[in-house]
Amino acid sequence: MGKIFKRAFISIRRHGGLTLASVVMMSTTILAISLFVITAWVSNVVLQNLEAKAEITAFFSPDSKEDAVLSAKKALESNSRVLGIKYVSKDDALKSYQDQHQTEPTLLENITANIFPPSLEIRAKDINDLPSIYEELKTQPQIEDVVFYKDVVETFQSWVKAIRIGGLSLIGFLGFVSMLMIFLTLSISIHASASEIDILKLIGATKGYVRSPFIVQGIVYGTVSALIAALILTIVLPLSIPKIAPIFQGIDFPSLSYVTIGIAVAGEVFLGMVLGALGSLLAVRRYLRY
Repeated sequence: MGKIFKRAFISIRRHGGLTLASVVMMSTTILAISLFVITAWVSNVVLQNLEAKAEITAFFSPDSKEDAVLSAKKALESNSRVLGIKYVSKDDALKSYQDQHQTEPTLLENITANIFPPSLEIRAKDINDLPSIYEELKTQPQIEDVVFYKDVVETFQSWVKAIRIGGLSLIGFLGFVSMLMIFLTLSISIHASASEIDILKLIGATKGYVRSPFIVQGIVYGTVSALIAALILTIVLPLSIPKIAPIFQGIDFPSLSYVTIGIAVAGEVFLGMVLGALGSLLAVRRYLRY
C-alpha cells in the first residue's frame, strides 16, 4: 500500500502544472456546488416563510357590525381549506396605522377608528387553495374588498425553480469539465509512465497494483480540491452573512450547529473523492490496457 501511494505522489509532483489546473477546476466545481446548495436552502426557507405567511385579507364596510363580521369568521372556520382566521377590529386597525406612522404626527391628526374597516386575515392549509378562497370571498356582499398578493409568492416560486434548474445545469457542466481535466491529467501520467508500467508487467505485477496509483492520484486531486473549497467557504461566509442578513429580515432560519457544518464538509470531501475517482477510472480504462 505504501508503494502505491509513493508512486501516486511521484506522479503528482512530476506533472505539477496539470495537477494545479485539475485542482483549481475541481475546487471551482465543488465551490459552485456548495454555493448552489446554500442558495437552494436559503430559497426554500424563504419560500416556506412566504407560504406560511401568505394570506387573504377581506375588508368589510366601515359600518359593518362586529357580530356580522364574527359570524362570517365562524362560517369561514368551518371551511376545510382554511388553516386559521384572525379578526382585526377597527381599533386594531387604528393601532396598526398609528404604529406605522408614529414618526409622522401630521398623518395621525383627526384619525379615529371609525374610518377603518374591520377585516379578516385568512390563511389556508395549502397555499394553492388561496386563489379559490379569494374568488369565493369576492362574491360575499358584506365584503367590500379582498386583498391577496398571490403574485409575490408565485414570482418567488418561479425564481426558486429557475435557481434549481440553472444551478443543476451549471453543476453538471462543471462536474463534466472537472472529470475531463482529471482524465487528461492521468492520461498524460499513464503515457509518461509507459516504460515503468512495461517493467511492472514483465516482473508479474498484478493489474490492481499497476492501476491503483493512478486511481489514488485522482482521489487525492478530489480530496485536496474539496478541502480548498471548504476553506474558502469558511472564510467567505462569515464575512458575507452580515451584509446579506438585512435582506432577509423577518425570515426565521434554522441555526447551524458544528455537527451540520462538519457533515457539510464531509459531504464536500466525499463529492471530491467521487469526482476524482470517476475521472481516474475513465482514464485507466481508456489508456491502461492491462
